[in-house]
Amino acid sequence: MCSHVAIINHGQIGAAGTLEEVAQGKELEDRFIEIIGGHRHDHISWLKSDMTAVEDTPTA
Repeated sequence: MCSHVAIINHGQIGAAGTLEEVAQGKELEDRFIEIIGGHRHDHISWLKSDMTAVEDTPTA
């Protein structure tokens, strides 16, 4: 669906590149939490790559 991503925290780019570059061999959710801060138990359902997360994503 996309070839490049960026994780931005408080206006600063924490990581940018291909999914593989940003993930650095880890789950993307783990890298996201690592970059923005927080804990693994702060589950981010919308960051999952499966389609069930789409159902959990709030709509505007």
